[in-house]
Amino acid sequence: MIHTEEDYEFLRIEVIYDEDPLNPRDDWEPATTIAYASTRYDLGDRKVGDDEVDAYMDGGWDSLVELVKEQEGAVAVLPISMMDHSGVSIWIGEGPSAFDTAGWDSGFAGFVYITQSQIDTYGIPDADKCMRGEVEEFNNYLTGNVFGFTIATKDGEVHESVWGFNGDPDYCLEEARRTAEYVAKRITAEALAKFM
Repeated sequence: MIHTEEDYEFLRIEVIYDEDPLNPRDDWEPATTIAYASTRYDLGDRKVGDDEVDAYMDGGWDSLVELVKEQEGAVAVLPISMMDHSGVSIWIGEGPSAFDTAGWDSGFAGFVYITQSQIDTYGIPDADKCMRGEVEEFNNYLTGNVFGFTIATKDGEVHESVWGFNGDPDYCLEEARRTAEYVAKRITAEALAKFM
């Protein structure tokens, strides 16, 4: 499905929803760990353990954080909530969605954490920003907010395509415009070279 299309000289730019995006939790190398409580969906790297469920149910969020820090060596932990209604969406926070204040279709779904080893391995300067960014990135994947672009001549011949722009179709379009400029110069130079 096309998100945006425009012309650049004799080329056509199309920004398209990526129908087969890479899963950032499986196909990339995440710096954090997401533990999820859902029994219906694979929403991260591992299931929440029974002891973690007990800690949360018996002592709330602070008790769970203490256990995760003790057992996993986490230096930072953030809650993740989920909305399950005509699709799945996750976000940093504990509780129902603003669009579902009664909590029928949303609520606490797990947590994300980072260890000192992960921080050192990946050179993470800001653990909180990293955790929030990776959850947002995974949510973009879950909600289909991933894009690609094609650069084609008006007759439909595709000269360039790039996929996997996570979350921001405007950035994808900016990159497509830069690529179209390069492709136009290349095609023009190739056409001129035939006459020389």
